[in-house]
Amino acid sequence: MRASSGWQDLSGNSIMNSLSSIHRFLDDARKIILGVTPALEMDLRENGYSVSVIVNGEWLDMLIDDDCFPVEEADGWRCRIGLDQAERFETKELMFEDHLWRHLLSWLEKLKSYSAVGVWIYPSEGSYAKLVVESDDLSEWTYVIPLWTQPNESGS
Repeated sequence: MRASSGWQDLSGNSIMNSLSSIHRFLDDARKIILGVTPALEMDLRENGYSVSVIVNGEWLDMLIDDDCFPVEEADGWRCRIGLDQAERFETKELMFEDHLWRHLLSWLEKLKSYSAVGVWIYPSEGSYAKLVVESDDLSEWTYVIPLWTQPNESGS
């Protein structure tokens, strides 16, 4: 998995540098994504991340896109996106860990159960990408990209 914002070198990302838990997250994430197809590209932004499907240099779709915008209130930190959520966090770092990194790590763990990325191309309308397994009917997909360039922990 390539990272357009520097998955290997995160020194420029202020949010990532402020998290004490990010080193554990990165160690876990790197173990999971070892051998993932280079057709998946991770973009780490100041307030979030996305994983996109790139085929022949062309962006086709995002498989996941998540953001967190911190707001400090008298009773703690919360994400501005979930205005109706009552959950507050003692620190901004704990909020980012809960809202972003745990969610991404969970998604990466689920990634191990898939075998490919299916992409439909709709002429003049765009494209749609989805994680698929070998038992799915893949005959209608424009592209079926094997997810793993080498076996992962689940044997895929």
